[in-house]
Amino acid sequence: MDAMRRSSLGAACIAAALLASAPAAAATEVHPSLQRALERLYNFDFAGAHGILDGLVESEPSNPLGYLFRAGALVFQELDRMKILESEFFKDDKKIA
Repeated sequence: MDAMRRSSLGAACIAAALLASAPAAAATEVHPSLQRALERLYNFDFAGAHGILDGLVESEPSNPLGYLFRAGALVFQELDRMKILESEFFKDDKKIA
């Protein structure tokens, strides 16, 4: 294949990839329930975050983000329970072992 045909094929592949990713790039808005749940998590209101995420999973069972964020909330809650989120852990991370 000569250089011109290769560059045309490469340009077509790049254009196809960009067109295929356009809908994904356009969907940058955060679901309002996820935003509220994250605000609760960042304020250590785990019960409130779980309530919001459980509601999202119930209302949109085919949306994988509800399940993903619910799992993340459980991990975040467990890290807090283990006191890993406290600043002392970052001074001496051997405390976790």
